[in-house]
Amino acid sequence: FFLSLILGTTLAHGATVVVTDSNAQTEINSAANGDIIRFMPGTYPKISVVDKDLVFKHHGSVKANVFEIEANGSKLDLIDFSAAEVFANKSQNRTSRLRVVRGKYGRITSDADNTILAYSTLNYMKLTDSGIITGNEFDGNSQFFSQVSVGGGIGIDINASSANVMINNNYIHDYKLSDNGNLYNQCIGIRIASLPKVDILNNYIKNCYDSSRHG
Repeated sequence: FFLSLILGTTLAHGATVVVTDSNAQTEINSAANGDIIRFMPGTYPKISVVDKDLVFKHHGSVKANVFEIEANGSKLDLIDFSAAEVFANKSQNRTSRLRVVRGKYGRITSDADNTILAYSTLNYMKLTDSGIITGNEFDGNSQFFSQVSVGGGIGIDINASSANVMINNNYIHDYKLSDNGNLYNQCIGIRIASLPKVDILNNYIKNCYDSSRHG
């Protein structure tokens, strides 16, 4: 039911545009709000979205190799997609939103007004405003993309002074190191900073530790 609700309120109704790694940015720049951008196999070093409402999907069974997505002042939906890094930023001109459903990512950093991350697999998530994080696997040990290294770190990092966040039904594991020195903000499944309102329910966190100190 929850997945149907997310998809039902996420998917836009616009034109479908199939892009390649040679014309993707040009097509995105000229796309209309509500368009669905489908990525052909290829290598995409960086994709930028500015002040647009778009949906990104892969085209076909072979996934595109996307290094970085940066969305500024946009409502961006990533459906069955994958990318090494995703950055979503606010804008003073319009409401921003990031919705990620069923995908694989290295790192997602979102300052959008609202973020939904659901049923995906990733290494790291940092959120600085309101959002829902549900049904994901956060893996601190498996390197999915060469651009994002793993080991230690923080699986879910919430750093927002006035935000409402729900974190539920996630599997968060293997944020670990073996380090003889002092560690700060490492080997943590979920970290909450700056006093947001956060509901944390029914998450499974394991193997987050410094093996050299047994802490």
